[in-house]
Amino acid sequence: MNDVNHVWHQVKTSYQETGKTTLCCKEKKLKEWISKKCAKDKERKNIKKKILAPKSGRLEEQYQQTDREADPAVKQLVKRDKRKHLEDMAAQAEEAAHKEDRRTLYKIT
Repeated sequence: MNDVNHVWHQVKTSYQETGKTTLCCKEKKLKEWISKKCAKDKERKNIKKKILAPKSGRLEEQYQQTDREADPAVKQLVKRDKRKHLEDMAAQAEEAAHKEDRRTLYKIT
């Protein structure tokens, strides 16, 4: 019985190691226009964790209320970042068009 478990453990670890090396883990890629401040909004993530944790309904409602209040602020930050990124891209495209640099213009648009 012990021999079977040992063989199973070896097979299992070899499959796991091979999977990790060949498949690799997929990393979550942030959109380039999202600032690190928005992406790492720990306060909001902590609120989400707190919503799932309490056993009393009253605490859950309080946490949901704070989440509802924080939601528009986060959305506003994301919109501002996206607008700024698009304006920067438009300025770069205009500059490339002005210089008649078609390669850069094509890459931007």
